[in-house]
Amino acid sequence: MEMGFVFFFAFQLVQLVVLITMMSMVLLLVFRKVVRPKKGGFKTLIVLGSGGHTTEMLSIASSLPITLIAEATFLIASTDKMSEIKLRQKFPNATVMKTPRAREVKQSWITSVFTTLVASLHAMWFVFMMQPDLVLCNGPGTCVPIAYSAYF
Repeated sequence: MEMGFVFFFAFQLVQLVVLITMMSMVLLLVFRKVVRPKKGGFKTLIVLGSGGHTTEMLSIASSLPITLIAEATFLIASTDKMSEIKLRQKFPNATVMKTPRAREVKQSWITSVFTTLVASLHAMWFVFMMQPDLVLCNGPGTCVPIAYSAYF
């Protein structure tokens, strides 16, 4: 009986997360068209995943034209210390922002529902505030909420 309750609770929680996410996306779509004045240069958001994802993305960023990198913002998971070290070696003056990860390595699936909700809400807020023209990302733990938010 207790295991059935856990699955029922998890299912209800997932439904709530989906509902909140959908409502937030609708609000973002409505307000984005109203609020977004285009000023300044080209805004690039580069999301660094952890480990090999960071190395790949920094390699790509190094090969981009200066017009895309000049005002680039690099987004790193708040728990990822190594990516910022690697970033500072290649781009010492880069603008760096932190975001929560949707799911940490070896995190339980039930608790990942909560962390994914937090990461998604932060991603929607961040993308809405920055209004990037280009989003470059790879690595699922950090990138999925950002990519989803940027799509809308």
